[in-house]
Amino acid sequence: MSKLGAPTCHGHVAETQLHVWSAQRLPRRPQARRGLTSCLVNGHSVHQVVGGLKKVEGSMAGTKRGLLPAGRERRDAVVRAAFAGIVEHGIGGLRLRAVAATAGIDHTTIHHYFPGKQDLVTAVTDYATSQLRATPPEGDPTDRLRAHLQVLAARIEADPDLFVVLRELDLRAMRDPAVAEIVAAREQGWRDALVDLVEAAEVAAGTPAAVTADLIIGTVKGASLNPATAGPVLRSLAELLTGQAES
Repeated sequence: MSKLGAPTCHGHVAETQLHVWSAQRLPRRPQARRGLTSCLVNGHSVHQVVGGLKKVEGSMAGTKRGLLPAGRERRDAVVRAAFAGIVEHGIGGLRLRAVAATAGIDHTTIHHYFPGKQDLVTAVTDYATSQLRATPPEGDPTDRLRAHLQVLAARIEADPDLFVVLRELDLRAMRDPAVAEIVAAREQGWRDALVDLVEAAEVAAGTPAAVTADLIIGTVKGASLNPATAGPVLRSLAELLTGQAES
């Protein structure tokens, strides 16, 4: 018996071990190939073991190069599944096994994309907050500010789940410093965009643009509690800020 617990196979064990651990091509000599084909290493043929090692090497190489399109699609599916899980159960009730099942992947695979739950929460926060920054890229700044609030009002009415997740993140951030850091960092992009827009529109004279931006963010979050009235509330805010009634 060899050290691997396999039969000696006509003296080819040493050569077999060399090729298994180096994952190199098996000898091309017909006699050696016939002899090695019947060898077993821990119950598997040499070809099976070497083939498995090559698959692992290929997988690792793909990881180093970055996610392939299919990998990105699976990652996005996991984020959407986690988003839905937070809507239904909150962050505290989020379970990686359930997320993997919803995304249609094995639960062990999820760690390839997100090493831990915190990484997944970060990705969901990115996904949610990225939907709050839509403004027309060109045009009069005042019109762009008004359009931004209109877009958010429409989003609240059409996609209330988005704001359920945002509220859940805000509530969790109050008692979880790690989540607070994630939310603050991601929300800052929205705040910065609003500050630039407020300054360009020259609204709320005498009030710092950062304060006006926080007023807008707070009003949007409050309006999301009642989607049915979000439109009128945000239209009124636009009128107060710009001094112009919507035509």
